[in-house]
Amino acid sequence: MITIHELPALRLLCGVIAGITAAPYITSLTGEWIFLLICPVIVLFLLFYNRRVDFNRRYLPGIIQLVLTFFLAVILVNFTDERRSGSHIVNLDISPDTTVTLIGKCVDPPRHTGSWQIVFRSLHQITDGGRLRRATGKFIVFCKDLDAVPRPGEIYRIAVRLTVPGSAAVPGSFDYRSYLESQRIYKTGFVSAADLNKISETSVWNMRNWSTRARDWLVARSTELLGEGEYADVAAGLLFGYRDRIDAQTEEMFVNTGSVHLLAVSGMHVVLIYNNLLFFLRLLRFSKKRGERRLSVLAIAGIWVFTFIAGLAASIVRAAVMLSLVVAGSLIRRSGHTVNIVSGGAVVMLLWEPLMLYDVGFQLSFAAVMGIILLQQPIRNMFPASVLRFRDMTDLLSVTVAAQIGTLPLILYYFHQFPVYFLVSGIVAVFISDWVIKIGFVLLFVSVVWMPAAVYFSLLWKISVVALLKSIHLIDCLPFGLVSGIYFSLPMAVILAVLIILTCIHFHVRMRYYGHLSIGLLLILFTLDGISLIRAKSTSEVRTYVVQNKSVLVEYKGFTSFVYADNRLDSAKVSELLAGERANRRIRASLYYGKRPEELEAICRVRTSKVDNGNKLSSN
Repeated sequence: MITIHELPALRLLCGVIAGITAAPYITSLTGEWIFLLICPVIVLFLLFYNRRVDFNRRYLPGIIQLVLTFFLAVILVNFTDERRSGSHIVNLDISPDTTVTLIGKCVDPPRHTGSWQIVFRSLHQITDGGRLRRATGKFIVFCKDLDAVPRPGEIYRIAVRLTVPGSAAVPGSFDYRSYLESQRIYKTGFVSAADLNKISETSVWNMRNWSTRARDWLVARSTELLGEGEYADVAAGLLFGYRDRIDAQTEEMFVNTGSVHLLAVSGMHVVLIYNNLLFFLRLLRFSKKRGERRLSVLAIAGIWVFTFIAGLAASIVRAAVMLSLVVAGSLIRRSGHTVNIVSGGAVVMLLWEPLMLYDVGFQLSFAAVMGIILLQQPIRNMFPASVLRFRDMTDLLSVTVAAQIGTLPLILYYFHQFPVYFLVSGIVAVFISDWVIKIGFVLLFVSVVWMPAAVYFSLLWKISVVALLKSIHLIDCLPFGLVSGIYFSLPMAVILAVLIILTCIHFHVRMRYYGHLSIGLLLILFTLDGISLIRAKSTSEVRTYVVQNKSVLVEYKGFTSFVYADNRLDSAKVSELLAGERANRRIRASLYYGKRPEELEAICRVRTSKVDNGNKLSSN
């Protein structure tokens, strides 16, 4: 049995998360604020390490530790905010209508989704007089066509009009501005190929450049083996998380079946590859020559090689760090709980980049890992003895269910949907994708040594990819496969998360009042749901939005919405933008009408005047 007192890293993580969350609500720190925060931090530090407490007050060090890490996280967020510098591009006197010339370094591999998206870190601004003025901060430029794609580390001269990205056009839709700010990107701009002039090559020591080149070479080699088309694109997504070329329809199939995580290389891929490395090393009898401990070290080294050739993506690096910590803990035979190890890894990553906390991928990854650690074994123990004989199947089932339960509050809150057949896709798709990864890496390795042999056996790889796509398609065709438009507010997500945490604790340490607490939380959950239903039923409201500089009027009446949009807009795009708002308002039926601009203007006047007379007008 383990208690919270034996999980210091988890306490540290709670304090860090609280501090990062509270930091934006605290006014930008001046010297006086910094002094007022540093003083209690020093005092608490001395109390924590120099004062002993008796057993009945053993909770005091934990509370002091929480407060200590809270203050440290607040200070860290404010000190690492690049906008505090006067030379940051957001503080320069730059008009959105003025073209500025910046010297910037490409920091990430450009992505291509309709147009090229290139992230630069500004180094200098060239003034009208031709002088260099220091200008710092990251910005992103969009370009339709490029003569040569920039690579990480290359320095360019960029002529661009920088603007602040707009917020979400519709409440509940994807907020691109917040997404960029979580990556410390505050300005964007559109350029042509002529506006980008390379003035310096990348350094030979730039690891990100070499990593990107290795990934691109392997993706091209995959295309040689599988041919141009969907099979090579899906294989590249499975092996390296390279999703730029996967078509929208295929990606939607993976989303509907709850298998989209297979196309984003993260924790599950890293674990699968680690297990495959152990399998191949044992097959080569390395365990007898080197021992199991050295075998694990070799496998972890292989994981970091994979992380490098997969482009050093943030999700892969996070997963590799977590797995390395867990394996290192087992190798040195520490008695620390796995929760403590994973929490320590999360603390290190958040101290390195505090805004990572707002990355949905980070949240889902951490929640899935914690769910697997705490719930896999209890769930596995629930299976009957006849099923437990099939160890591989029960392990796969228990891991899938545990990860789904751990991420359930986040999935319902962020995406308002739930894949009904996640168990089926978790078994079938994960099993087949494991073979796609096995065969793919073997053939890519063989292709380096002898390409004709790799081409000869590439049919086996293609068959495995086809089997995966067919299985995903069949699961997607099952009726009622995806429940979408689920209403789930932030308070409801918090309550469900607390209920899951209490259940995890109860599985390991029997709680006396667990039943009463669970029933109480469920009652609160259903009460919040009922209140939202009553509120939605009595709604009579008109909202106006601006989408791509064109008007969209939405009239809400109970559980029905009437959408009047400019007929020049793509109806599917408008419906997609309104999906989150429909879920938040519990809309069950939505009627769409495309109108000419003059007709839409007349409808806006009529609708808003009627609602205004009833004192219920609300416009955006």
